[in-house]
Amino acid sequence: IVAGGGGGGRSGGAGGGGGVQALSGQSVSSGAYQIVVGDGGAGSNSDASQGADGGNSSFGSLTASVGGGGGGCYQAVGRNGGSGGGGGVDSSSRAGGTGTAGQGYDGGDSFASITDHRGGGAGGGAGAVGGDGTSDTGGNGGVGVSNSYKTGSGIFYGGGGGGCGKTTAGSGGNGGGGDGAPG
Repeated sequence: IVAGGGGGGRSGGAGGGGGVQALSGQSVSSGAYQIVVGDGGAGSNSDASQGADGGNSSFGSLTASVGGGGGGCYQAVGRNGGSGGGGGVDSSSRAGGTGTAGQGYDGGDSFASITDHRGGGAGGGAGAVGGDGTSDTGGNGGVGVSNSYKTGSGIFYGGGGGGCGKTTAGSGGNGGGGDGAPG
């Protein structure tokens, strides 16, 4: 399993889960390999910027999984990545970012209206799209993918974050996605 770092969020839109690739039957010869583990992206503390993308991960030259796109800020869409970040809230709805084929899914769109009922889009996960925000409620994060290589039972990897909502926050996707916050 190689998984990228998840993206940071901001202003309603949640960060996308890192892209995940699970490889089986790979021939690995003895020797030294470079292993890179991508960091999670930082959340933004400014309405003028999106959350940061997560870092890429790799194992030698076999594979690399790009980090999840940071969630959208005011007047911004979610960023593209391994899984896309959720769309940010504003006076109009914003689109979620696009996931990378074979590694993750798109982030959810935000919901907004001129009457201040807002819900941020959720981050996409490695196994499913992020949920769209609805009136006053953030979308639920996309679920990650399950793999049993380590323990013999399924462990999830690459879940997307839950979107923020005016009254109700979305839940993070199974596999490491953080919950959103109300307000």
